Amino acid sequence: MKLWKKLFAKQADERQQQEIYRVEHTCFWITYWLLLISIIYQRNIKGMPFEQIQGEWITFMIASICVVVGCMWKGVWNFQHRKVPGVKAYLLYSLTGAVLGGILFGVCTAAQNPYVEKLSDKVMVGLIAGACDGGIIFVLCFVAFLIVGKVTKLREQKIENEMLGDDEDE
Repeated sequence: MKLWKKLFAKQADERQQQEIYRVEHTCFWITYWLLLISIIYQRNIKGMPFEQIQGEWITFMIASICVVVGCMWKGVWNFQHRKVPGVKAYLLYSLTGAVLGGILFGVCTAAQNPYVEKLSDKVMVGLIAGACDGGIIFVLCFVAFLIVGKVTKLREQKIENEMLGDDEDE
């Protein structure tokens, strides 16, 4: 046990720790987005079955859930907002995800559909698939943002009340 403590004893000062946190933060988000791009590429463009990418998918989902739960627990949203945004922002976020997901799904469906030969039919299949997928993505994202936003706002208020209570005690 002494060897363990000796190997992992903190010897960095506060400034060095903050720099390490920044580097880790940047590396995490680069890895996160590259993993998402890899999953989309392998599944939708290369047409790999889910069984071949399920390890990457599980890793991506665990990271996503940990980030969402961690931010909710701490009562924070992101670097761009001091407070949790409202319904207008949720609509914008959901619409952005729906459009991007719908376009990606529509193009991939049209390109990989073996039953359609004519280009005009492929375009129609892509538009229909993209619109349906985009609608589903919009609803799921909007509901998720509403739930996560509400929980985060409640947690943020609780933390602020605890801090105000600590200030009154002193």
